[in-house]
Formats: sequence, C-alpha cells, structure tokens
Amino acid sequence: MLGIRQYKRSIRVVFGPLLAECIEGEGLRIAFEVTRTSRSDPDQGTIQIFNLSASTRNAVLSAFDGLQTSRRVILNTPLMPDAARGAALAALEASMMVRVFAGYGKVPAQIFQGNLVGVTREDRSGSTDFVTTLKAGDGLMAYREGYVNQAFGPGVTMETVRQVLQLSMGLAESADAAATVAVVAPQAVVTAAANGFMAAGKASKALDDLAEMYGLQWTIRDGQIHYVPRGAASIDFSLLFQEGTDLLAYTSPEGGGDVRGTVLLNANLFPGRGIFVVKFPRPLDLAVNPLTTLRGEHVGGTNGLRCDSVRHVGDTHGQAWHSEFTARAASMAIASPLIEFTAAEVAALAS
Repeated sequence: MLGIRQYKRSIRVVFGPLLAECIEGEGLRIAFEVTRTSRSDPDQGTIQIFNLSASTRNAVLSAFDGLQTSRRVILNTPLMPDAARGAALAALEASMMVRVFAGYGKVPAQIFQGNLVGVTREDRSGSTDFVTTLKAGDGLMAYREGYVNQAFGPGVTMETVRQVLQLSMGLAESADAAATVAVVAPQAVVTAAANGFMAAGKASKALDDLAEMYGLQWTIRDGQIHYVPRGAASIDFSLLFQEGTDLLAYTSPEGGGDVRGTVLLNANLFPGRGIFVVKFPRPLDLAVNPLTTLRGEHVGGTNGLRCDSVRHVGDTHGQAWHSEFTARAASMAIASPLIEFTAAEVAALAS
C-alpha cells in the first residue's frame, strides 16, 4: 500500500526448537514458496534453510518423528468421538506448526503457517551447503483426518451443521466468519432442514457440500476457516496496487479472463481478497474511480478484482521477493481500498 516504504527484506521461521532469521541478506539463507488458492484443500508451503547447525537439524528431525508417532496413536484410537478426535488433532497440529514471517523491516508479517508434514536434509554435492527442507500444509491434518458420522433430526439449521463439521476437524472459524455467512447466506442460519441432515465421512467434504448449497466458498488460512461469497470478495478492505510503485508486472484479461500480476511481497494478499490494479493515467484520462479516488485505467474493471490464487516467493540471498496473483472481476461490489499516503504524496496528489 502507498505510504508504507518497503526496505530491509526480513524473514523469520519458527518451528519448535527451530528459530531461523535473516535480515537484508545477513545470517542464514532462507528460501520459501507458499501457494494459496480459493479452494478448500489446504495451502502448501515449502521452506529451505541453509546450513543449520547439526544440533538444530537433529532436534527438528527428532521432534518431527515423535509428533508423527503421536498422530498415529490418535488416528488408531478406537471409538473416539468426532469432536474429541478433532480437538486432539488440533492440539497435535499446534505442536507441529511451522510459521513463516516475511516482509520488510524488523517485524515482518506472517505470510504462512501450517502443520509440518515433511522434513528432509540434503547435502549438496560440489558445495558446502546443507539444506534443510520443511514442507507444511495449512490445516492439512484437520482437512485429511477430520471425520464425522452424525445424523441431524428434522428441523436442524444449517448453521448447527456447520459448527459440528468445524468441530470435527478441530478448526476454529475466523472472527468474521459468522458475519459473512449471516450477511451473504442468511438462510443458512435460520432455514431448517425438513428431512434432517446426514453427515458421514470426511468433515471437509461435508463442509464443501454445505457451502455450495448457500453460495459460499471456504478456505483454511492460518489454521482458521474463512468464508467468502462464491465469485465475490471478502469483507476486508481491498488492496491497491499501482503501476510504478508496488505493481511490478501485470497482464490484462482477454474475453473476461484472468488478470495476472506480480507485486512486491505482500502478506496481506490472499485468495478471496479484493484488489485494485491501477495503470498510470494517460494524459487525457481524467476519469476518477470513486472507489479508489484515483485517475487511471483500473485493470479488469472499475469495481475491482477478486484474488483467486497467490504464490509468495522469496530468497534472502537471491532476487526473488514477490507475490504472483491471478484475479478476476468481482461478481459483487467489493470494499473500497484502504489507502495510506505520506504527507509528500498527499501534496503531490493535491497539486
């Protein structure tokens, strides 16, 4: 966003005994790739850390092996109630969590969190590098292992079913989830199922079906369930990317297709979020978009875009430090962007 100067690339990775940091190329080399989509299946992250000490590498591998053993115990415990299994998985997932904070300055923003699903160590031939690779999925264990087997009697509301399914996965919903569902799909809260409802099998699949019924999409982001209207944007303030500042490259849509863009690394960019992509105004382009209050061509339409997917990429000792996104024109009106200007920029805009 305007007004936020992006200096001093920084990253911090936290997992159990592991704390790896790097600021402006000083310290351990850390590379990462995080892929987020608007689908319900979990987002994926891969983190590579170069030349960890032997004691730290061994501690990470030992901790991961122990947690995998605990996971098998939970899954093989017979007759465990769905909600109890969900709670046990949530606790285990928290202990297997890897968090990546990446951005600029001394306090980088969290760009990804997920439960660890793989740890490997590679000794690269021809070099002195020892590369530890962490693979993680955001809520992956809950998504894969949460099961439900429950019959709901006639008159149950879909809101009740939704809460049960979330508990079966051991996942909490975001702070705005209930508000989003109530505003976008009020019938999901009050409409009773005349013939009841049967949920059996994977809780994530049942939640897919339930969300589809009410025109919603759900995703797992940072270990919480988020809802967004299908084809529309979330209720968060939109992001604004301008050519020549944070917008590095873009491709305009053809025939209603995707807008593709690359921007400076931005942890606030995620699927479902509204964005505006603004090109420099031509000399005779005097039109002002009332949502952004800016002159210039608004790529994809004046009402904004809905982010469909994003890929965050970074390497503290390389060139990569950006976010690549795909987006489409939003099917519903989206929130105005939150724009922050410095005093100099305000003066420049007023001139």
